[in-house]
Amino acid sequence: MPGPTIVGKDAIRAYWEAITAKNEDISREITGVEGNTVTTLGRYADDDVRSLGLEYLEVTEEWVIQDGKITEYTSTITDESVAELMAALPPEAMPVSGGDGFPTYAVLMAIGGLTISVGLGLTLLHRRSL
Repeated sequence: MPGPTIVGKDAIRAYWEAITAKNEDISREITGVEGNTVTTLGRYADDDVRSLGLEYLEVTEEWVIQDGKITEYTSTITDESVAELMAALPPEAMPVSGGDGFPTYAVLMAIGGLTISVGLGLTLLHRRSL
C-alpha cells in the first residue's frame, strides 16, 4: 500500500514531528543506493500499531537525498503487513460493500514515523561521514 510522497523541508519536518509524538519504534536497513536515491526496508511500530496488537509494520522506503538533505520520501507498506493490518482492524473500521474506503489514518501515521526516523538517521550518517 503506497503512502504519500512527501516533498520539501517543511512538509518532511512536519511529518516527522507528528510521528515522534506517537512513541514510535523504528528499525531499518539500507537495501540499495543508486545515485541520490536510497532504498530501505524498515519495521515500524507506534502507539496506534501496538494498540491493534501488531508488533510492527514492515515498509519499503525510498529517500531522495540532495546536498546531504532529504528532499523527497515515499514509503510503501508490504503486502504482508497490509494483510496483518486489515486482519487486526476491528470490524467497524472495515469498509462495507459500497461504503467508504479503508481509513488510511493508521497507515499514514505509520509511514510518517518511518519517514522521520529514516531522515534523522540518514542525516546523522551523513554528518558522521564528514
